[in-house]
Amino acid sequence: MNPLSTLDLTEWDPALPTEAAAAATAALESGNVLYMPQLRFALAASEQRFLSPQWLEGTAKNVSYDPRVAAIAHTSAAGDDRAQLTQLMARYAQHAHALVASVCPHYGD
Repeated sequence: MNPLSTLDLTEWDPALPTEAAAAATAALESGNVLYMPQLRFALAASEQRFLSPQWLEGTAKNVSYDPRVAAIAHTSAAGDDRAQLTQLMARYAQHAHALVASVCPHYGD
């Protein structure tokens, strides 16, 4: 069995038919990975720099974002850089939330 379930989505908040959303949710819950090769998250030219590991703090593997308090952690970014990185991650979190709400609507908040 193929562990990937490919979805040909190009938008972060697609209007999926009920049957497609149910199939995607069932695939995910049975252990598959939902793969969306056409879904892109656009970065502004000024945001490209945040793809560098230089923004990690110490031995952290990644920068984390907590949408409940709109704050990032595990980063060495300070001042305006920190604010811009927080905005980038907040935008991504909003997109991801919209995607889950569309693809797996029964997951709710």
